[in-house]
Amino acid sequence: MSVTSIVPEFLFDYPRGWFIVGASKEFNNETPTPLYYFGRKMVGYRDSKDQVVIMDAVCPHMGAHLGFGGKIKGDAIQCPFHHWEFGASGKCTHIPYSKIIPPAAKVQSYPVHEVNGLIFLWNDPEGLEPNYEIPQIPEWHDTENWLHWDVRLRQMKTQQHEVIDNIADATHFGPVHQMHVTDFSVKFDRHMAIQHQHGPSAMSYGDDGLLSTDAVYHGPGYLLTYLYTEIDTIMLVGHTPIDKQNLQIFFGLMIDKRAGLDADKIEAMVQHGQDSFFQDADIWENKSWVTNPLLVNGDGPILQARRWYSQFYRPRTDLPMYAGYSKAA
Repeated sequence: MSVTSIVPEFLFDYPRGWFIVGASKEFNNETPTPLYYFGRKMVGYRDSKDQVVIMDAVCPHMGAHLGFGGKIKGDAIQCPFHHWEFGASGKCTHIPYSKIIPPAAKVQSYPVHEVNGLIFLWNDPEGLEPNYEIPQIPEWHDTENWLHWDVRLRQMKTQQHEVIDNIADATHFGPVHQMHVTDFSVKFDRHMAIQHQHGPSAMSYGDDGLLSTDAVYHGPGYLLTYLYTEIDTIMLVGHTPIDKQNLQIFFGLMIDKRAGLDADKIEAMVQHGQDSFFQDADIWENKSWVTNPLLVNGDGPILQARRWYSQFYRPRTDLPMYAGYSKAA
């Protein structure tokens, strides 16, 4: 994919960064969890220390999928075909009928981070260690006052860069979300893109009808939005490449319990938030990528956002040039 001189060329098939691959509750030490992201068959499980392990799922012996019929053996996973075992590092640790383990008997294992009830996988085309972190949400641990999100999924036929435009698109809020934005700003700082907006909105739960939001991208696929109204909420949007044409969308909403909502009202709020976000998804699935958009004053810093985003598709040696460090827009 080439993005002309306006936005630097995307050099990697998939971006570098932390990406959600599931909720914490989906992984256990009894049954492997098959995964498919970045065009690869993978498998996840919890080891004897309750740490999540994720590795490629194709056994190098004869190609069996470790996630279908495989068994968890302490810190290792056992292939269902010939019972070869692979440890958390991806190296084969046991072949039941051979004392010699070939050096090539290994699969790729990935850095994993568990935080905010989510499992993140580190994808890096250069094979380097993570260069930023996913922060903990203080509200996640305040279970007395905050309701945890129940992650909901939607597969979407689009590409990662279509979604990223939204962080800078100032004028779509009225037509798509029935929000009249009176205050809008975006800044780009290393791996983060930070957006603030304010104005009358259909998503406001206050009597004044006003909504203020602070949205932060931590890397290319994890967005947290704080929505401030009479009932404060925290919205999760994650988008992880399944392959080059499809994304897995993760959506969740944390709600302040102090509003005293019953179960029906909570579900209505979650559904409302989900419907609002998926209004964008319906457009993304049917639009075409415009390399040189015909922008006018008021559209927002869309080209700056694309330039910021391109850092995740380039070698790290390019980061000072492409990341938009500390630049306000």
